[in-house]
Amino acid sequence: MFMDASTIAEFANLYESHIDTTLLQAQCHSAKAFLTMEKEDEQDDDDGNGILASLSKLNTLPVAFSEVLKLFRIVATLPVSTASSERFFSVLKRVKTYLRTTMGDVRLTHLILMAVEQKLVKSLNMDDLVDDFAKMKPRRYPLMD
Repeated sequence: MFMDASTIAEFANLYESHIDTTLLQAQCHSAKAFLTMEKEDEQDDDDGNGILASLSKLNTLPVAFSEVLKLFRIVATLPVSTASSERFFSVLKRVKTYLRTTMGDVRLTHLILMAVEQKLVKSLNMDDLVDDFAKMKPRRYPLMD
């Protein structure tokens, strides 16, 4: 099923503005034959499996497999982009509670960014942040009237 032209064509139709599907089908047949031939030559190599190994082998001939390589790059970036957006929406659910529904968009965006990037926020020196905030403009609120 690997490098099956009909299966790949279904996926490529989603990105037809970036990928020439006719050329892709021809390159799929050639790439499948090329990778099969490479696998037979490297029978002792255990790293011959997987998409990354196939990508590195196809990268040796970038002109011959241009559309296949484009599709590999798209596939390689999809899990990262969907995982980060799922993480972002789960943080949004935690941050935007019933009590914070009246909060402005800018403040909500900043809180969500801080919740997503917790490691970076924890590495910041809070004393320096408070000092920088105090220097922005003079604020004096009386505690009692």
